[in-house]
Amino acid sequence: MTRIAFIIPDLNNGWLGGANYFRNLLWAIYSAPGGDFEVLLFLGRKTALDSLGEIPAYRVVRSGLFDRMSLVWLVRKAILLLTGSDIFLDRFLRRHGVSLLSHSTSLGRFSKVKAIGWIPDFQHRHLPGFFSREERELRDKQFKKLLADCDHVIVSSQSAYNDVRQFYTQYSDKVSVLRFAVRQPDPLGIVSLSSLESLYGFVGEYIYIPNQFWVHKNHSVIVEAVVALGESAPLCILTGATQDYRHPDYFQGLMKEVHAAGVQDKFRVLGIVPYNHVVSLMSHARLVLNPSLFEGWSTTVEEAKALGKPMLLSDIPVHREQATSGTLFFSAKDPVELAKNITLAFSQFSVFGSSEEYAKAAAERFQLYGISYQAIVCEVLKSG
Repeated sequence: MTRIAFIIPDLNNGWLGGANYFRNLLWAIYSAPGGDFEVLLFLGRKTALDSLGEIPAYRVVRSGLFDRMSLVWLVRKAILLLTGSDIFLDRFLRRHGVSLLSHSTSLGRFSKVKAIGWIPDFQHRHLPGFFSREERELRDKQFKKLLADCDHVIVSSQSAYNDVRQFYTQYSDKVSVLRFAVRQPDPLGIVSLSSLESLYGFVGEYIYIPNQFWVHKNHSVIVEAVVALGESAPLCILTGATQDYRHPDYFQGLMKEVHAAGVQDKFRVLGIVPYNHVVSLMSHARLVLNPSLFEGWSTTVEEAKALGKPMLLSDIPVHREQATSGTLFFSAKDPVELAKNITLAFSQFSVFGSSEEYAKAAAERFQLYGISYQAIVCEVLKSG
């Protein structure tokens, strides 16, 4: 049996999409038929595994090698810098019988452990104004090294693969598209609408926007659309981390915008909520909205697809690639078009398919996700 290793990073930093990604990938591997793999999870001694939520019962190995700024971590990084090889980690993985390290960096050209890298997106290339020059240069350097050193690299969309072909042409032949999917929510875990209303202090129909409060998520267009709709505007419920390290004043500025427009009664901001509440809020929503200016592959869209919820999405390439038929699109910077589509959606989406139909489609997507990942691993292990 082939052993695959994942190094689980510290995900208690607001990157909820990262936690969702790893949790769903681990379940997809576990659920896919035919895979002769044993998965090992490597963590720092201080890393909280519960940040991933419920995951399969894989073997967990903890070591100070993965604790940022610990003595052994510093020594490991110093040797890596001097030699270009992650000697400590290479020996540690081989001691545990690992043949392939997934979603990480290469261990160096002399390592016998194969490495599959993962690049979520190339946002810095499309929205350079949201990054400092230093951060743009650092991302380019890190991505080039990952593409050059890893045996193979995964991206989450055809849009991202097109970016590789455009910006890092020489590496496109070692990149595969792996569109991630989400695990079908357990219907028994759905919290009732009345309980959510009591807990979070709202009543009636609503639009759900489960995006982090990061500047590229483009919440301002929702505020302007609500203003345009006036009294007919529906309630908007928003969840997600309120801290953006690149733009620390973003959330505060957005709330000032909401109050200045006098539409605070149309917005219910809940911040970070338990994942089963995210699923429950989405399940009961009249409509799921993602106005983002850029996505690698939207977890919000995948979750909405799994629940069979109608969607209103910004008209960006990855949303077109990802969405199901019947989705409504709007220009990301056009609040008037968004307002018109909200009105249209509320009249058009009174009935939207059957839960059985969408559950079946979600299960098929999730199984394909696991099978596709296994196929990439097999190809990498067979290569020279």
